[in-house]
Amino acid sequence: MAKNKLTTAFHFLLFGLLLILLSASVHGLEQNEIKRLMWACKDGQIDVVSDFLAKGVDPDVRDRTGYTPLMWASFGRCLACAERLLTAGADVDAVMPGKNFNALTGAVRKGRSNMVKLLLSNGANPDFRLGDHGYTLLMLAAKKGYSQVVLQLVEAGADVHARNDFGETALKLARLYERTGVVQILESRGAAK
Repeated sequence: MAKNKLTTAFHFLLFGLLLILLSASVHGLEQNEIKRLMWACKDGQIDVVSDFLAKGVDPDVRDRTGYTPLMWASFGRCLACAERLLTAGADVDAVMPGKNFNALTGAVRKGRSNMVKLLLSNGANPDFRLGDHGYTLLMLAAKKGYSQVVLQLVEAGADVHARNDFGETALKLARLYERTGVVQILESRGAAK
């Protein structure tokens, strides 16, 4: 009995040490190196991003919060970084663990139509739903009045009839927030009047 408790305690100790080692290094990178890569993606330092990828760093490596380099590039408007990451095999639809958030979400939230275009042309899901009560990216863009992004999402196949948990559609949200240009786009694309 005492030997079993000692063995169990030893296993817990080993498991704890393993967790510490894993948190210090991911994919052979120290956390400070991962942070440097993420900031390079956000700040548009394509040379730094290219150097990391040339060394064989996984383009889908995650920082402590679960963000990928592509997500950071989508926040920071770095098209060149995003293109480089996608060329290196980054998962365009990688989702942040515990949240429904991906690179396209970041681009849509900021109304960055060039980034939206790039991500959609690389296969991003135009009907991705956020963790916030079933809102789609189209609903988010419509609510914010991002006409160009709304058009891009619709042209990529976003469902103009999708409803969130409250029964709202992108058209209803565009009307509610008085986004006239978005209303016209959605109605011209068959959204129920």
